[in-house]
Amino acid sequence: MKHLTLLLLGFLCAFYSASQSSEVRDSRLMTEAEYKNFLTEVEAKLPGWEAALKRIDPASTNASYAVG
Repeated sequence: MKHLTLLLLGFLCAFYSASQSSEVRDSRLMTEAEYKNFLTEVEAKLPGWEAALKRIDPASTNASYAVG
């Protein structure tokens, strides 16, 4: 009886670990709906960002580019 219990316990552990490793995990940071919403928000803000970038005059700044 003791051997049968150990054998059954071994099979249960093996099947449990196999089922855990075959589980598909989603490693994406966002769902498709969240990503679509993010892209919509970015698209709406792009004109403002573009206008802000066009207003920058590198010649009028005192930033030193020698350091990198």
